[in-house]
Amino acid sequence: MKRQRLFAGFIAAGLVGCGVPVEPQQDPQQTPPPAEVTPAPEANAAVGEAEQEIIGGAYAYQNQFPYQVRLLVNGGHYCGGTIVNANWIVTAAHCVVGVSPQSIVVVAGDNIINTYESTEQARTIVNYAYHPAFGYAGNAPVHDVAVILLSSPLAFNYAVLPLALPTDTAPLTYLTASGWGNTFAGSGQSNSLKYANLPNNPVSACDGYLLRNLYPNFELCVGYANGIEGGCHGDSGGPLAAGGVLRGIVSWGRGYSCDSYTVFTDVLTYVPWIRSFTG
Repeated sequence: MKRQRLFAGFIAAGLVGCGVPVEPQQDPQQTPPPAEVTPAPEANAAVGEAEQEIIGGAYAYQNQFPYQVRLLVNGGHYCGGTIVNANWIVTAAHCVVGVSPQSIVVVAGDNIINTYESTEQARTIVNYAYHPAFGYAGNAPVHDVAVILLSSPLAFNYAVLPLALPTDTAPLTYLTASGWGNTFAGSGQSNSLKYANLPNNPVSACDGYLLRNLYPNFELCVGYANGIEGGCHGDSGGPLAAGGVLRGIVSWGRGYSCDSYTVFTDVLTYVPWIRSFTG
């Protein structure tokens, strides 16, 4: 499989710094975007309702989720992500659009934010690429997926391991989301990694509860209508896993109340595009 190339500098609308073109995406299997999607902004916009993470749930024990990483921007916790191999991280596109690659650091093997742990591995990044069809529909992101190339490979051990990409359409019942986001609406981010086991629902279950209706095959409707467990503000881009496989990426939900379903990018749809970079 031919891999896409990354260049140093900001990637947006098919261009990088100094006007060097990125090679065209070679992904004939990718479904075209819905017609009403608007292009991503050139600069990173505050996504508001689209910043999500774990509400309710439980605290993770040390190294329970070795594939989970933190994205720091200018030294502050910003988003989550997932290790897919020693060199590459998968996250949400809205986490990186407009952010300078030089300001991003990826931390693996972490559990408690304000405590240094011997398992931690920090990496600067070479660059990132977000899906060429990424944009917004009804003020919520669509095709919300990006890949990040690390400056040097991660060293795998019991605390730092990759999560496999999906290869089939096995039925999804309950899945596990994890991250350091708000523990309830209006709270600050969690200092310790949390997780929640959440039901997958038909995409139509989210209709009428959120900013817009969901797009089948692009998005997953996960959690509960009353938001007792699920997404809240603080750590978009984190994983939704089942059976040792990455099935979703935390994307968006309902406003600042965090009181309904959480929307995840359906990773299965984007595997060909992801692999065009990661191999």
